Amino acid sequence: MKRVLVGVVWFVVLSLLGLAGTGAVASVKAYHKAHEAGLSDGFLHGAGAGGEMRRKYGTVLLLGALVLSIVGSATGSLPGARRHEAGDEV
Repeated sequence: MKRVLVGVVWFVVLSLLGLAGTGAVASVKAYHKAHEAGLSDGFLHGAGAGGEMRRKYGTVLLLGALVLSIVGSATGSLPGARRHEAGDEV
């Protein structure tokens, strides 16, 4: 049960890191596009760029995070998902 919970936590962590990374890339691209625009125009460019990145890469990032968390928790390679042998202190 603990390994399932650790897998869920790692899925959330990996998906948030992936989505934050694509959001950072989208904001840099939007900043360069709207560098000379006003504040409201820059906001519209940023919102459009974020939505485009989410539509383009969101499914891939979530599926990748799901696969990595399942494989990592099943094999025990993720921190917190390692099996303890008898005699090991927990």
